[in-house]
Amino acid sequence: TVQNVHAGIYVRGSSATSLSDSIVTIGQSGAGNIIQNFGGGSATSTYGVYFIYVKNPTVAYNTINNTSGGGSAHGSSLYGIFYSTVSGDVVGSNNSITLSNSSTSQTQWIYNANTCTSELYSNNTFAAGSFASTAQSNFIYCSNSTTNKTISGNLTSGSISKTGTSGAFYCTYNNGSPTGTENIFNNNFSNITLAGSSSFYGFSSTTASGHTQNVYNNTISNITVASGTFYGTNLTIANTRYVYGNTVNNISGSATLYGLSLGSGSTSGLIYKNNIYNLSSSLSGGLVYGMYITGGTLVNVYNNYISDLKAPIATGANAVNGIFISGGTNVNLYYNTVYLNAAGGATFGSSAVYKSSTTTSEFRNNIFVNVSTPGSTSGNSAAIRWSGAYNATYYTSTSNNNCLYAGTPAANMLIFFDGTNSDQTIGAYKTRVAPRDAASFTELPPFVNVASTPYDLHIQTTIPTQLEKGGSPVTTPIAITDDYDGNIRNVTLPDVGADEGDFTPLDL
Repeated sequence: TVQNVHAGIYVRGSSATSLSDSIVTIGQSGAGNIIQNFGGGSATSTYGVYFIYVKNPTVAYNTINNTSGGGSAHGSSLYGIFYSTVSGDVVGSNNSITLSNSSTSQTQWIYNANTCTSELYSNNTFAAGSFASTAQSNFIYCSNSTTNKTISGNLTSGSISKTGTSGAFYCTYNNGSPTGTENIFNNNFSNITLAGSSSFYGFSSTTASGHTQNVYNNTISNITVASGTFYGTNLTIANTRYVYGNTVNNISGSATLYGLSLGSGSTSGLIYKNNIYNLSSSLSGGLVYGMYITGGTLVNVYNNYISDLKAPIATGANAVNGIFISGGTNVNLYYNTVYLNAAGGATFGSSAVYKSSTTTSEFRNNIFVNVSTPGSTSGNSAAIRWSGAYNATYYTSTSNNNCLYAGTPAANMLIFFDGTNSDQTIGAYKTRVAPRDAASFTELPPFVNVASTPYDLHIQTTIPTQLEKGGSPVTTPIAITDDYDGNIRNVTLPDVGADEGDFTPLDL
């Protein structure tokens, strides 16, 4: 136990590279250290564990808490684990880190800005007492050009409240230029509240074009922002990107909210089996996006659930979007289920899917339902909305077998809208896009539950539906053989939407 000190454990090797200390281990399984009551509330930077001029440093199985053992909240920059000048293989795993900072200076649970051989940050638990920082703060800061890094199994404990009214907060942050592989998986960051204009980022990775981003099986939930922007993920530049099995839910604030934000890059991008629900913005100018896709050479989005996106006082003409495609060369949607039933201000509008009129897309076997209430003076609810006039060049000839529904057809309840053209019925839409969508249809699917939240967008088995065997196999540009739950798809007549099952066909 190390306590009643300014800094807990401080390891300094030689600044001569050939003489640097190597393989220094702070804590191990069954023999972790307790580092507590450090910093003493002073107005100078402090550290639970500090490394400088060390190769292959490891910090594991330690309990780091600057206020336990009679300590007080710190009064300056505060670091749980700080890697100053390090190299080789960097490990920070299985630690419990609780930090309290009464100053506006930065708070960093784990911090490494050095390019190393590899980095591993796994199975750490992050908690906070008072947290008044207005500078950027991070659970895991690893912004560097390390080729391979893994961030896995980390989680939050209890409720975390950032009272500082500015400065972004990141669960993970990498703004370096690596060209290897970044694996971010099985993390759960939940129950976090930010004050003022502080923005929240779950996983933020803006890397290099030769980089691969694997972000999967993570949970971001119960996050409240005040006026700052929310991003469940913010991924850009990497050429290869796989984002799957993630859950983003129970997000609120007077702000713009992005469930998954996917930017430039993605010469090969797969976005699948994600569940995004209950995102609510209470800002009149607020925007809510389930998925926000702004670029990519080839991005395939499939087997995702998106529902319960809300903006109760929003006045934007397109304020709520299930899937928003604003750019990219080819962005394709397969077997997705989107259900919107939002409402807003007098000029409120929404879209199950919004598509750039200059991005080439194939839509097949999707459920796009938008039964949102449009504004009382203007605005409309659209199943599909284009950014500009429909152009067949950018909607592939194989687009088909979609379930499109926008409630009772009306001038403001539309299957399709492109700013000029309004199609209230599936027949009018089919005429516009023919021969595309010849086997598409309209119905409100028999979802298991859309009466109370959280919704269950699986399909009831006893109510007749056109979803049953209403799809067509997807074998190119990617072969999709199962559904959201891992159930095998019928190889010749798959069901429409993210749920494959033994449903009851509708005899027409």
